[in-house]
Amino acid sequence: KTKDENIQVSLFSIPRDLAVDIPGFDIKKINSAYAYGESGDKNEGPLLAVKTVENFLNTTIPYYAVVDFQGFKQAVDHVGGIDINVETAFMDAAFPDEKDGYLPPLTFTTGQQTMNGERALQYVRSRHGDNNQGSDFARAGRQQRVLKALQNKVSNLKVLANLTLLNNLLTDFADHFRTNFEPIELRRLYSLTKEIHEENILSQTL
Repeated sequence: KTKDENIQVSLFSIPRDLAVDIPGFDIKKINSAYAYGESGDKNEGPLLAVKTVENFLNTTIPYYAVVDFQGFKQAVDHVGGIDINVETAFMDAAFPDEKDGYLPPLTFTTGQQTMNGERALQYVRSRHGDNNQGSDFARAGRQQRVLKALQNKVSNLKVLANLTLLNNLLTDFADHFRTNFEPIELRRLYSLTKEIHEENILSQTL
């Protein structure tokens, strides 16, 4: 094996409705930690979310990265979409639109398919799918598959050598991405992970 093939990445998902102690806010759902941190003029959503998870898992998390929905969609579109193998077909008749209503029922069929940013976001956000796809665990599995697919696509495109693509992605992230990684650390992270094969990306859910 090469040096890169010996590197492993673990994707670890925490159910959004898990009740935990959020510092300063008592026992709440874990997904509300970010919102509480952003309340008022604090602008500390990532820090409170990190602290909450650190306390709950009794570990240290040195870095964080946050991307909003729009940034995710644009990034997927700028790499030309991602290839996803939908393992379980499902329909979601209660997916929210942007006007306090719902989209027409979304349907995902089984098989390999290329998704653009909007479709990929719908796939990972769906919370009311039939066929046992409405749970936090099913959604976490879909999210992990999409992250693997995006990592694979970015690696294949050799982003650092494609100045146009790199510029587009940096523009996406400038407005929709928050992190405490320094630029040199992000470059190092990319160099460490760009050649990782999918079988070395491990997935698990709490």
